Parts: sequence; C-alpha cells; structure tokens
Amino acid sequence: MASINDLATAAIASSVTEGGDATAPPSPTPPPGVVRGAFIAFEGLDRSGKTTQVKLLEQRFVELGKKVKVMRFPDRTTPIGQMIDAYLKSSVEMEDHVIHLLFSANRWEAVNNIQSLLASGTTVICDRYYHSGIVYSAAKQNPSLSLHWARAPELGLPRPDLVLFLDLEEEVAKQRGGWGGELYEKAEFQKRVRELFWGLSLGRIGGDGTLGEKGRVDREFREEEEDLVVVDAGSSVEEVAEEIWTKVEGRVEAVERGEVGHALAVVVAVFSLATSVTAKHYCFGGCVKCYCGDVKYDSHKCEFCSCNHNAYASTNETNPQGTCDLEDGFHLGCGMKFFGKCL
Repeated sequence: MASINDLATAAIASSVTEGGDATAPPSPTPPPGVVRGAFIAFEGLDRSGKTTQVKLLEQRFVELGKKVKVMRFPDRTTPIGQMIDAYLKSSVEMEDHVIHLLFSANRWEAVNNIQSLLASGTTVICDRYYHSGIVYSAAKQNPSLSLHWARAPELGLPRPDLVLFLDLEEEVAKQRGGWGGELYEKAEFQKRVRELFWGLSLGRIGGDGTLGEKGRVDREFREEEEDLVVVDAGSSVEEVAEEIWTKVEGRVEAVERGEVGHALAVVVAVFSLATSVTAKHYCFGGCVKCYCGDVKYDSHKCEFCSCNHNAYASTNETNPQGTCDLEDGFHLGCGMKFFGKCL
C-alpha cells in the first residue's frame, strides 16, 4: 500500500499538470476598459484575527459596491487540501519537504482562478498566502529546508499588491479561543514564525533564515520586504480594521489608477549581487524572467518588455564604458526596478 508521502508526491505532480508550474506566464491583461482587481493577502500568527479582519474588509468592499472574492489557504476542499488538513490535525505524519510542497501545490491549484478574477476587475483577498508557506516551513529549523529552498516552488505565483502582517505577541495569541487545536499552535514555534515575518518585513533575513541587525546586502527577499506591511493586531477589532483600511485604501486606488501595473506581477527569483558584476544588469518587474543581458553603454533593451531602458544615469560621474555604480534604481519609461551593484 502506498504511503501518505507517496500519495502526496503523486498529488503534487497532478496539481502541477492541471494547475500550472513555475514557468507559467504572467497574469492575463484585463480586456480594454476593465481595470484589474487588487490582490491583497493577510498573514500573521495563528489566532491573530486574520479571518475576522478578512471578513470585515470584504464587507467594506461590498458596501462600496466593489466586486470582491475571499480565498483561504490552505484550501481544504481539494484532494491536496484534505491531505494538508489531516496533517494539521495530527492525523498523519509527513516529511517536512513533502508537506511544504503540498502547501505550495495547493496554492498553484488556485492560480488560474485568481488570475481570472483579477483580470475581470474583482479584488481578491487571501486569508494566508505563500508567505506563510515559506515562513512556517523555515520555522521548523530543518537544516535542508531553508527560506531560500522554501521560496523556490512559489516562483511564478501571482504577486500580491499588498501583504498585511497582523502582528501579535505569541503569548497574547495563546490566550485567545481555540489555541492549540492544530499542529503549529505552540508558543515557541509561533515565536519563530513572528521573528521570521519581522525579518522579512525589515529586509534583515538571509536565505538560510539568519536574522541580522541591519538590512541584508543581498536582499534575496526584497519582494517580500516591499510587500509586507505590519499591522498591530493587539488593539480592538474595530481599531485594527480601521488601521487596515488606511493601508488598503491607498493601494487599491493606486491599482485602479494603473499606477502599479495593468497586469498583475508574479513572484520572481531575485538574484544576489553582493559581489561586483561587470556590465551585467538584472531587472525585476512584472515578468517571470527578467535577465536583461550584457550592456555596452548606458542604455539597453530588455527582451522581456517593449521599451528601452535609460536608467543608468548615476548621480556620480558617468562611465563611458557603460557601467554604473547604482545599487537600486528604476528603468525610465516602464518603471521596472533593477537591483544590484555594477562596477
């Protein structure tokens, strides 16, 4: 008889075949005249009030007459989700890498639905997303399951416009109703989860999960750093809801004005350029692959978008050989970010 790990592996393979893979194209562009919906994710410790705040935010959108859809991960209604549910309720045991990939496959199952909803102008609110997936796996402190390893299966997933981390001390969460009913609801584990989320939001964490006092030079998780916004979840339900709305409202308006991309971005691999690279520029924007190739002068054409980039005008003296000393910047014309130091 096949083991639960064998069944899980088969389910993962099936999900990738049916739902997509990490080489999937970016989200479809909305039809003319349709503004895409915003993609908002909620993260936080167990019992931090995510589900309550998701419902309140959904209600706010409904009252404003906006189309909105709530999704939850893991989605326990699918075959993969049912395996995850059994694991979380301690009904079965699974190897750490296997359960991590199941969580990831569960998100991939929903990709087509998420993309279609957003392209139709519907705002999507997720109760947990891939950030929980990588953080909770890394919090297990398995030497072979680092943040870097955990993030790899998420590449190509739709990237949220905003990720709200509901911050709550683990001891406070422990006092809330329902604590301890599932596998991860242990104070010490939740403490590690909280530390990792804070590390991501501050840019102080490396691929091995090591936390630093200052920002990381390599900034492997710069997308997560940019997207995560911390919300104090220790206040009253009403106060937390108002704080959330102050952060959500402006972002949604920016999406509606087309300021953050007509088509939704996807999660991409971020190259580490801690060492000097001669005449090599990497750009990161709304596409899966963002390597721009060799550069001879101070402008170049990115093969993954249709505009020329003239972003290498440094505030320092321009090098006639076409190299630059910018660490961060923007490509003029399309606004795609590039990162890294080029000497």
